[in-house]
Amino acid sequence: MIIQIYPELGWWPILLGLVGGPLSGIVYFKKSAREEKFELRLINENENDTTFMRLRAHRDELISLENELGEKLQLKSDGSLFKTPI
Repeated sequence: MIIQIYPELGWWPILLGLVGGPLSGIVYFKKSAREEKFELRLINENENDTTFMRLRAHRDELISLENELGEKLQLKSDGSLFKTPI
């Protein structure tokens, strides 16, 4: 369609589609191969019945944990994970 609108571009849009598509897939695949880590620490500062849980993980794992287990474990969060765009 781009060639029909801008015929002066010649074959460059076709080359961009044939090379750029697979190349972007390779770059995405290599960048997405991150190590999934999840750290959990229970903190009980004094002998009351409140225990704090500190989690360290990637943002998407924290969001899925809060969605799946938030009500079951009665987790309290400040909601900052949902405020910023992904």
